[in-house]
Amino acid sequence: MKRITYISRPCQAMSDSEIQAISDFCHLRNRENQITGVLLYFCGLFFQTIEGDDEKIDQLFTKIRQDRRHNDVLCLKMET
Repeated sequence: MKRITYISRPCQAMSDSEIQAISDFCHLRNRENQITGVLLYFCGLFFQTIEGDDEKIDQLFTKIRQDRRHNDVLCLKMET
């Protein structure tokens, strides 16, 4: 099992409904892949912790880093 905690900045201002849509989508997709975690948005930053199978977490974090909706992705902690 692997856990990654990171922060990032959205590329543009986001409405509450846009943030909720991202959260809802992540929840469904992560559930399908047996990934758990939390996604927070506060003071213009995303904060997320994801955990699950090592390979699935590595794949997800690669997608997160490539997602053009945010930048400045900074891994705060990685645990196995």
